[in-house]
Amino acid sequence: MEQINITGTDMVVISDKALETFVIAGHLSERWEFTSTFEKIDNEPSLDESGELFEPSYILVLEAKPKTKINLTSSYFAKDHKKDTDEIIKVFAFIEDNKKNIFETLCIRGVLE
Repeated sequence: MEQINITGTDMVVISDKALETFVIAGHLSERWEFTSTFEKIDNEPSLDESGELFEPSYILVLEAKPKTKINLTSSYFAKDHKKDTDEIIKVFAFIEDNKKNIFETLCIRGVLE
């Protein structure tokens, strides 16, 4: 397993080559459920015009869902929620900027869209 610190946050990306997966971990994981994966977008192998097999194509999928219902009843709670979402934006931007490196680190056979 390899761990990458996400710049400007207290979060990390943990990659597992054997499982070809990566997870987002850190203090936000207490309040947010993160989904992070490279999803295959074409399940059927195909051939190009010369008969060569195309590599499967993948897209990056990121999602953050609150673990509990969000109820903003004061500016304090709204500011606290904003801190979380601002940090999630940084986490997602870091992963999007580095998706090719993460994909290659996982040694997934295919092409990243």
